[in-house]
Amino acid sequence: MKYLHIVLFIFIGNHLNAQTQKKNAIVDQNLVKYLLSANENNSIAVDSTYQSIKLDANKDGIISAYEAEKVAQLNIEKTSVLTLKGIDIFKNLKILLIKAETLKDLNGVENLKKLEYIDCSFNKSLGQLSFKNLPKLETIDCMWSGLTKLELSGLPKLKKLHCGTNDLKTLDLSQLNSLTDLICESNGLTELSINHLKNLKFLRCENNLLRNLDLSNLKELEKIQCSYNELSQLNFENFKQLTDVDCAYNRIKYLNIKTNGKPLTNLRIEGNRYINTFCYNDFDKEIITRNNKENIDLSTCK
Repeated sequence: MKYLHIVLFIFIGNHLNAQTQKKNAIVDQNLVKYLLSANENNSIAVDSTYQSIKLDANKDGIISAYEAEKVAQLNIEKTSVLTLKGIDIFKNLKILLIKAETLKDLNGVENLKKLEYIDCSFNKSLGQLSFKNLPKLETIDCMWSGLTKLELSGLPKLKKLHCGTNDLKTLDLSQLNSLTDLICESNGLTELSINHLKNLKFLRCENNLLRNLDLSNLKELEKIQCSYNELSQLNFENFKQLTDVDCAYNRIKYLNIKTNGKPLTNLRIEGNRYINTFCYNDFDKEIITRNNKENIDLSTCK
């Protein structure tokens, strides 16, 4: 009988310990409560067939690894979450959308090796973010998040980075060779090294403190917005894909938009009254004349 009691005691202890471990997978209890409310009628948890699912399928109040591995997308919003620690229980997660102004960190995200898309924008308490060694990540949106530091490395498939309207003074993009879309407007950037991003098609870097912008290797560029900086020259010669240029309100003296490619569909050059050399395609003269609010001399190209 004594032996039976010992065996029973060990069994109960192990069972309780297992339950405790499961309960502690996700640390933030507000987040646990929110995720437990996921069902077929909302879009909190979505599987790989794009169907909303009930996350706590067995109704035991615990998010098990078995239940979590069915989730391909999480939509977290309108809840007071401080941390994502434990989120890596969702090992098959591909898409993470989170809007929680109380959020302090993204702990656990670094272990989501199947993650392809993350939108953590408008989480104004984040401060610092680090995305490292996420081999399948293609899109990061962390705009309007109060960021002062952003670390990016080990992201071989990253194509879109949206980190505008933060407080970034520096931005290291040296390892993001697959980038096609970059939005880093409205920060405090004084330098932006992007000339190695040969696949870049879309660039927004307006409203910074940039004095130089070397784009000479970015021949795939289709659209650029670099207004409200301190740039003194821009050269888009032979940028055959470029159709949209907004370089208003800089200190430009030399401007070359002789792309020798497609006609421009949009052009903003106002606020650059000191341009003394202006080169362009003859077929763009109409749009240039229409937008030449500073009465720039159009016969200065040498």
